[in-house]
Amino acid sequence: MKKAIILDVDGTLVDYDLKLSGSTLVAIDRARKAGHEVYLCTGRSKAETFAALYGLPVDGYIGGKGAYIEVREVPIYHHPLTEAECASALAWLHAHDLPYFLETNEGLFANQRFLDVSPVIAARFVGGTATQMAAGRKAFPALHPGDGRPRAGVNKISWVIQSPTQRAEAASALPTLQHGWWGGRDHAELCGEIGPAGISKASGVGVLLAYLGLQRSDAVGFGDSAGEIPMLQACGTAVAMGNASADVKAMADFVTRDVDADGLRLAFDHLGLLDPGI
Repeated sequence: MKKAIILDVDGTLVDYDLKLSGSTLVAIDRARKAGHEVYLCTGRSKAETFAALYGLPVDGYIGGKGAYIEVREVPIYHHPLTEAECASALAWLHAHDLPYFLETNEGLFANQRFLDVSPVIAARFVGGTATQMAAGRKAFPALHPGDGRPRAGVNKISWVIQSPTQRAEAASALPTLQHGWWGGRDHAELCGEIGPAGISKASGVGVLLAYLGLQRSDAVGFGDSAGEIPMLQACGTAVAMGNASADVKAMADFVTRDVDADGLRLAFDHLGLLDPGI
């Protein structure tokens, strides 16, 4: 029976140095030859999905944390922030002088505060040091100076968390919007996210499955951080990477090896997703 294989990107498909293993490429190819479909599911918007992924043999993409979906290179869904919602979020971010960037399918548009701290955030994302300037380029491709104004097509806004209570403060100040977070190798919260209400990786999986005519039981999800738990729960089978946080491992149906230790290939094999191959 055909399965929809749903792959988180950072820490699942690629490691936090953004390296993709040869065994992962082979596993994806063999799963598709076995009749399954493979979809990326990421918080990254299309402009942020670094070039190495464009050549992947996959069937589609859930991006912007559920705001944008493509199937076989055809857009089937796009639910960005309205310009009014974007303006409300920017007003709160400006009032608190926070580093942020707007995420669109055409590019990332950052205020100067984020441009100044992006090497530090990128280094924390990969688990390195602030001197790793190259990491900034890899972690934030398509980063441009913004003008501080709302724009059309913003899938979500990422902003740098400055205190433990700030995400709750954002949710209280902007209650009609969706609030989330993302982190790096150590799964600590680095940035908050502000997006359209009701839009998430989990909602994106639901839209995709409905479009494909599949059920929740037909979906196999893979992830590594707590932010992926709702997406994994939207799938009939949940797989945690070996490098996943403890809460992801606790809810998963199967825990595989680390992303850089052939974890995806092992899980595909364990779940019977590969063609007989050679």
